[in-house]
Amino acid sequence: MANKIENGILLYSICLRLIQNAIGNKESYSSFVERNSLPIFFQPWYLDAVSVPYEWDAVVVSNEGGVTAVWPFLKKSKFGCSILTHPPLTPYLGPYIKGKLHHQKGYSRLQFEKQILHRLADELPGSVLHLTHGRPEWYNWQPLVWKGFVQSTRYTYRIDLTQPLDLIWENISTKTRSSIRKAERSMDVVQEKEWHEILVLIEKSFERKRMKVPYGKEVLQNLNSALTQRNSRISFSAKLANKNVANTFVAFDNHTAYLLATGRADDDPGGSMALLIWESIKESKAIGLDTFDFEGSMIESIERFFRSFGGTQSNYNRLIRTKNRWWRLLFTALNRI
Repeated sequence: MANKIENGILLYSICLRLIQNAIGNKESYSSFVERNSLPIFFQPWYLDAVSVPYEWDAVVVSNEGGVTAVWPFLKKSKFGCSILTHPPLTPYLGPYIKGKLHHQKGYSRLQFEKQILHRLADELPGSVLHLTHGRPEWYNWQPLVWKGFVQSTRYTYRIDLTQPLDLIWENISTKTRSSIRKAERSMDVVQEKEWHEILVLIEKSFERKRMKVPYGKEVLQNLNSALTQRNSRISFSAKLANKNVANTFVAFDNHTAYLLATGRADDDPGGSMALLIWESIKESKAIGLDTFDFEGSMIESIERFFRSFGGTQSNYNRLIRTKNRWWRLLFTALNRI
């Protein structure tokens, strides 16, 4: 009986310590994000909105000067196994090391980054698979290769909004400009406030591809509410005969607008999406943002369309670590864990 009581107390202590560590990590993480103005996808309120029905967590690395690096992730389960990945509608995440590294000399900076990235990787919880997409601004992934990650390069297109609007327009392809002008003559563009109107057309777009929307309506509802409360959302709908035929859903922080989602009706006559993206670009510039990010795609037809807006091709890193080669083969086959 005494042994059972001791074992119960020990188990309770372990569980309590794990809970306290998780809470402590989130508190330290949130404080770090607030002090250092991290991009929107790193914000705790953003992660709260898009992580349902799962939970997000983060590893935190500190030195004598306080927290110096963080790595947030979504914890989920597939086939009864633990997986670390991104929440939906979160194109970039991964490790974030505190700035001002450019003040260090080349060798010192790279050595510091290596040490921090190794510490972050060592603190990650065990999983059969970990997938992360780093921000385009983050380029030093090499130390994580030595921790078992495999890297591949992916691409997005980014428009510099600090240049004159006329120049941005001239950089758009002739065909896309013609589509925009044609759509302007036949469609009305309105601000879209209703998240369910956005979801309807997103679902239509996925149905045409014979795919399921990779997130539930609760995710879009939560995110729409969180962005609206913080005035960090741009969403337009194109109306034809008073009917929505297309929409865009854009989130932005202090510097960058991100094209998170688009939707188009089956009877869209064409040109509506080009028009709405152009309106989103103009609105992002009017707000005073520096960059419009198309959030990337490796699908050839989508890449061609995004490229037609004349942005700069920017690469970002996709990193995967698996427990064994069978999980890597499974992930490659599904490509959507």
